[in-house]
Amino acid sequence: QMYLHRTLVISGKKTSIALERVFWEALDDISEGKWRSWVLNALTTKREDIGRATYLRTKLFVDANRGRNDSY
Repeated sequence: QMYLHRTLVISGKKTSIALERVFWEALDDISEGKWRSWVLNALTTKREDIGRATYLRTKLFVDANRGRNDSY
């Protein structure tokens, strides 16, 4: 299965977010198992024109690479 779906309540509405397994694993790791709180907190800074899943993937990627000074 390419995407895994998880459900949570956002602004009183039940919603589902679909991410690839690797992103859910990363999210579980950095949130220490409190993924719902991490996601709800992260989404407070999301712009309206960006989808939730896209925003979360980007945030996870940027956070994982923060502080790296690789030169290309």
